[in-house]
Amino acid sequence: MKHIGNLIRHVATAVRRADPRVKMLVLVSLSAAAVVAGDRPLTVPFAMALAWAAMAAVSARHARPGRLIWLVCALAFVGLAIWMVDVRAERFVAPLVRVATLLTAGWAFSASTSSGELAWALGRLHCPKTVILAAMITWNLAGLVVSEARLAREGARVRARCAPKATGFASRLRAWWRLAAAFCARLFLRADQLAAGAEARGVSHPGRRSALRAGRLRPLSVVLGGACAALPLVAALV
Repeated sequence: MKHIGNLIRHVATAVRRADPRVKMLVLVSLSAAAVVAGDRPLTVPFAMALAWAAMAAVSARHARPGRLIWLVCALAFVGLAIWMVDVRAERFVAPLVRVATLLTAGWAFSASTSSGELAWALGRLHCPKTVILAAMITWNLAGLVVSEARLAREGARVRARCAPKATGFASRLRAWWRLAAAFCARLFLRADQLAAGAEARGVSHPGRRSALRAGRLRPLSVVLGGACAALPLVAALV
């Protein structure tokens, strides 16, 4: 931990002494990467955002990271928990990742760059920080709206191509039982045909037909019974 702390302090010193244009380039790149991180949760851009926030917190002139770092970490862990529980919850994790990245970039921007440095980096346009922060917020929210619209269009396209399917457990159960009943009926008719053919060839013992039918059905009945026992699991996974 001591070596990690020293490394963070060295990196923070380098960030504090860096050229303001380099800071602007990193922040703009981070803002653009937030759009990518919103569609692919827990990727490298989000880790870059947290690292940048940690460096900015150490290199801030007040030397107090404040509560925003804890908020960002909480959002990151909530997103990670949701993503680990259900990978399909990516559309719920994406806004968390986007907001956390946006807060991190905005706070690092405010903590490590002064208005004079910003004005010099922007070509002495004296553009206030609030304008840049508003542009970053607009950029990220626009990316979120675009990604949600794209997901909605893809969902509508898939629903238009696919026929409606039964999604409830009871519907799948009824469909499975209809299939099993048809299979059993066909199997019984086949066994009966084999027994009738054996009788036609001269087998006239009174119980021979029932024995043939039972012998034909016994192995498959074991398989069918096992399948019926596993029915809840099969129906839940289909």
